[in-house]
Amino acid sequence: MSVWLPTRNRADCLTNSVESVFRQTYPQIELIVVDDASSDETPALLSQLEKKWNRPGRRFVNIRLDQAVGAPAARNRAIARAKGEFSTGLDDDDEFTDERISFFVQQYNERYSGVCTCLVEQLDGHLLAPQQRRQHIDANRIRFRNYVGNQVFARTDHLREVGGFDESLAGWQDYDLWIRLIDRFGPILKLPNCTYLLDRSRSRARISGSEGAREGYLAFMRKHGAGMTEKQRQMQRVNDLYNRSVRIGVVTFLRLLRISTASRLVSLVLRVRFPEVYLVITRAVLFASKLCRPSIFRTG
Repeated sequence: MSVWLPTRNRADCLTNSVESVFRQTYPQIELIVVDDASSDETPALLSQLEKKWNRPGRRFVNIRLDQAVGAPAARNRAIARAKGEFSTGLDDDDEFTDERISFFVQQYNERYSGVCTCLVEQLDGHLLAPQQRRQHIDANRIRFRNYVGNQVFARTDHLREVGGFDESLAGWQDYDLWIRLIDRFGPILKLPNCTYLLDRSRSRARISGSEGAREGYLAFMRKHGAGMTEKQRQMQRVNDLYNRSVRIGVVTFLRLLRISTASRLVSLVLRVRFPEVYLVITRAVLFASKLCRPSIFRTG
């Protein structure tokens, strides 16, 4: 089982990410870290971590790039080197819960091109785990929204066969890959268990952050838009605004309002204009979800 982890100048948070992989209950783990030409203490830190964790059952592969190539290309370098039958990814400021890989292995079914789970969002000291249901994400559903999220568990040879991450896109590279994976190998199964801790701290610039997001959306639509219905294209316009947290006015809100886009638009307005209210509502929904279905919440 292989895990890819691209990093660049994140020595302050990298240790937690790496150690969350090696805390896994699954016995055989290969972690491939691709240092995308970091200029901070990352190379020295990775050398220390490699010495600590490179042992039987815990293989640490440390790849150093002399010139920065960007996160999608770094991920592809890792996928090309992966020895595991299955692979999944991790961002360098996030963490796995301890049972994530074991859960994936238990749940994987050849009928699906991959498996994914829900996540716990860490935001300014708060933990948020928005409730989601078990989903079969097929070729039609995935074109409305990236219901998979930022990581998937899939066969390594399937990831290679569809070409990995598109390095020409400025953003939305993960979403693009999930579409191609589903089109080629079938639906992705999303389970409600929360096994991924994602850091959305406002003070930290994520490797998958908003820089180039608009350009990424436009390139994504040039690539996939012709194969979408008008409802799907409308939803993608809303997704772009939501992902970039754009402050929209009443005219734009009404122009984009449809039954299919209503909840996403309301969430955008609350998150951007009334963040305190948004946080209270989200935490209330989380509390209610835990009372109703406590077994799905796994935070390691």
